[in-house]
Amino acid sequence: MNKKRYFEIEDWLLGLEPEKEKALAVALRDIFEAFLTDLGIDAKGKTTRNRYLNCLSALGSYLLAETFNYDSYSHDISAMELLLDNVDEEGAPLIFNVDEEEEYQRGVDAVCRKLAKYLAQLDQSSGKIDQSHL
Repeated sequence: MNKKRYFEIEDWLLGLEPEKEKALAVALRDIFEAFLTDLGIDAKGKTTRNRYLNCLSALGSYLLAETFNYDSYSHDISAMELLLDNVDEEGAPLIFNVDEEEEYQRGVDAVCRKLAKYLAQLDQSSGKIDQSHL
C-alpha cells in the first residue's frame, strides 16, 4: 500500500539544480507530512486541511526559491536547518507582503507557529523525526 502524499513537490522545484532541489523538497515534504500526521490532519474539516496544506506548500515553495534562486542559503543545507532558521514562535518569514494577501500571511504564520512547536519536540541535534510517520 502506498503512503498518501499531501504535496506535489514538483510545483516547488525551480529547475536550477534539479537533484539538490528535489532532495530538499522531499525532505521538507517528509517533515511537513509527519507534522500533519501528528496533528491528525485527516480528522480535521476540509477547510482546515486545505488551509494547512496550502500554507505548508507556500512555505516549501518559498524555502526552495530562497535557497536556490536567491542563494540565501547553502545549497547543501538540510531541511531541518532551513526550517529551524525560518519558522519560530512568531510564525513564518514574510512570504506575502501585498496588502491584499495580509490575511493569507497571517494564516501561514499561524500554521508555522504550530510547526515550530512540533519541530521543538524533535531531536534537533540530529534532525531526526519519528520515522513511523513517514
